[in-house]
Amino acid sequence: MTKIVLILAALAGLFGLLIGGAFLLIESGEVIVLRTTGADGDTLDTRLWVVDYDGDPWVGNDNPEKSRWVPRLRGNPVVEFVRGASTECRRAAFIEDATSLKEVARRIAEKYRVPLYGSRFIKRLSGFRLEPSQGVTIRLLPCGDA
Repeated sequence: MTKIVLILAALAGLFGLLIGGAFLLIESGEVIVLRTTGADGDTLDTRLWVVDYDGDPWVGNDNPEKSRWVPRLRGNPVVEFVRGASTECRRAAFIEDATSLKEVARRIAEKYRVPLYGSRFIKRLSGFRLEPSQGVTIRLLPCGDA
């Protein structure tokens, strides 16, 4: 009986290490903070991967219906964009142009190749299934741009 308990404890520990390692991988790339404001004035800080393309930072989400920050952006596209020690006002623009979407996806895959392993592992464990039509890609324009 003790052997079974030890084996189960070892397996649980190994599983915990795998999950912890996956989260460390996710955080190993450049991560920015996007600070959104809700209708009631409360703020939400979301940690995201970012890529630069066509002079602006871009972010995305594979499953916007299950996120809190994407609906907030749709309601109020003005955000605080925190990158390193710099905080900027940005305005979110949801992009559907196929060429831009393909280029941003390529840049994310290139920049976050190793962290993507952790993300994919966590998504598989949680039963996440991606349909390409669900994802959103967001260009963060300077607030002064019309």
